[in-house]
Amino acid sequence: GARYDAVIRFNLIQRVKELQAKVKVPTTMKEALQIALDQQEEIEALSLQNKRLEIKANEDKPKLDYLNKILQSSGTLKISQVAADYNMSAIALNKLLHEAGLIRKVNDQWILYKKYMEKGYTDSETTIIPCIDQETGERKEKTKLLTVWTQKGRLKIHEILTELGIKANFDK
Repeated sequence: GARYDAVIRFNLIQRVKELQAKVKVPTTMKEALQIALDQQEEIEALSLQNKRLEIKANEDKPKLDYLNKILQSSGTLKISQVAADYNMSAIALNKLLHEAGLIRKVNDQWILYKKYMEKGYTDSETTIIPCIDQETGERKEKTKLLTVWTQKGRLKIHEILTELGIKANFDK
């Protein structure tokens, strides 16, 4: 009841006093004009900062749209498909990724170095290759394991190439 109301009233008065202490009330025309000038300078500085952020956001929009498109995609890609984003061949991209310490070749297959294996960058796909038996001359098929890239792996490749100064088609 009354005690509770008194506590609320006391807290409210304290809060009003805190706010009054923070707000400078001018006592002369000169103080009033100085406060107005300070506020105007702050408004102009914030407006300039806002314009800079707006320009940066507009510059980043195409990149963000592309990255969002990648992240929404669930399928995997062959290295040649990723390489096409950078106008390069699969061979050239694999070489760069090897030099960057991401992948190495084992039994004619590019695989991730151990420290990247559990990150969800790649998957393996079995492909069937038609061939001819050297002894009998008969047509036959053999299987080969291919490394395919997930969308997360595609972003890792993008990160590596960006650090190397190589821009994707969408960044140019």
